[in-house]
Order: sequence, then structure tokens, then C-alpha cells
Amino acid sequence: MPKLMKLTERSPDADRRLMAIYADSNRENADDYYPEEDDREIAVAKVEREFLEYLDTEFYADPRNAYYVLAVDGEWVAALRLSRLENYYFIEAIETRPDRRREGYTSMLYGMLIESEIPEADIQLRCTVARSNRASLNLHAKLGFEQELEYGIDPFSNGTYADQVTLVYQKYPRDRP
Repeated sequence: MPKLMKLTERSPDADRRLMAIYADSNRENADDYYPEEDDREIAVAKVEREFLEYLDTEFYADPRNAYYVLAVDGEWVAALRLSRLENYYFIEAIETRPDRRREGYTSMLYGMLIESEIPEADIQLRCTVARSNRASLNLHAKLGFEQELEYGIDPFSNGTYADQVTLVYQKYPRDRP
């Protein structure tokens, strides 16, 4: 039975399970951030340590932020970070375990999140997706996200990214046609 879990602080068990979900991304980031490091495992360990430090020092420091994890039969299969900003929610770090992809878990995670954890009836959710990530763009379109901007945004640094697009989902009251 799928279960949506909300994380608001780190724990050794959560750290280990999240790193399993983000294994591919952490390897890619290790290549990007530490190309001079010959030992890939050392580079991945550095990326993981920085990821977890970010959660401690920045992400969980804001009580409006939470990690959401989809667990199926006790196994963590998908996760995302959700930040409540002034007038919308920003979603990032959407990922499914490498060995559990193409099973519908990201759609399920989004559905459960929107249904049970977004209390406002009329609110926007935003995220950025790489232009080259066709699978993610198609998934978001299927879920009702629409392209809002021709570039990606980082609402925390006010940065913009030409290789990404910003998507928006408008949650409406249930009785709205």
C-alpha cells in the first residue's frame, strides 16, 4: 500500500534512504562538481555530504519546507522537496529510485501530495525542468502542469537558467468547473 511521508528533519535512516533515491543524480553531480577527483566514490561521497548539509543548514531550517517521500511496502521509491513561498509552493529535487522508474510512482507522489498536503484550494505549484528532460516534461504535462516561463527560476537565489523551463500547476477548489 503506498504511503506519503513528510520529513522535516534528518535522521540516519532517512539520509540512507534518500541517498538511494538520488543515487543517479548524485553520480551525475559528482562528475559535474568534482571532475578532477579520480575516485568517483569519493566524489559521490562529497556530493552526498553537501546534499545532507544543505538539508541541515538551509532547507529544514525553514519550517515551511518539507521533504515528501512515497513509500511502497516500506520501500522509499520517490521523493521531492516542497517549499512554501509567499504565494505558491516550489517543488524541486523530484526523483524516483533508479530501479523503480517507469512504474508511475512520481505521478502517485504528486497526486497524494496535492490531494492531502496542499491545504489551499486555490494555489499554484511551480517547478523547473531541464529542456532536455523529455520524460519529466511529458509527465508534468500529463499531470496538468503548463509552461509558465521560457527559462528556469531559482526563487531562493533569484537565478535563472536558459537550459530549463518553469512549469506551473494551478490547484483550484473542488467545486470549480
